[in-house]
Amino acid sequence: MNACETGEMAVTIQIRDLDEAVRDRLKARAVVEGESFNSYLKRLLAREAAKPPTQEDIARVAGGP
Repeated sequence: MNACETGEMAVTIQIRDLDEAVRDRLKARAVVEGESFNSYLKRLLAREAAKPPTQEDIARVAGGP
């Protein structure tokens, strides 16, 4: 099922100035997982976004130390 079928909006994210070594390590991990680079990054980002915010995150957003 794709984003259109679920009613979700698909977005494009561009990351500038990413170190090539970081990109290469992530690509290698995608290969090990048997995924395309794009699919691997989407899964990685979705997993991070699903984590609850930490107290530090909340304080930062609230303008605290």
